[in-house]
Amino acid sequence: GFRSLTPSQEPRGFHASTLAGKVKTIQLLGGLSLKSRIVRKPLYRVEEVKYQGF
Repeated sequence: GFRSLTPSQEPRGFHASTLAGKVKTIQLLGGLSLKSRIVRKPLYRVEEVKYQGF
């Protein structure tokens, strides 16, 4: 399950243009890294929630 995220712990969305040779939107939770795991079903979708700077 997922923990309830506070505003300061919301996942950040960013674009990875080198993944599978395609531009995909990857969203990671907390301190997870690309090498650790890719969240397939993030709590928040970048299409719905846009972050400044990204």
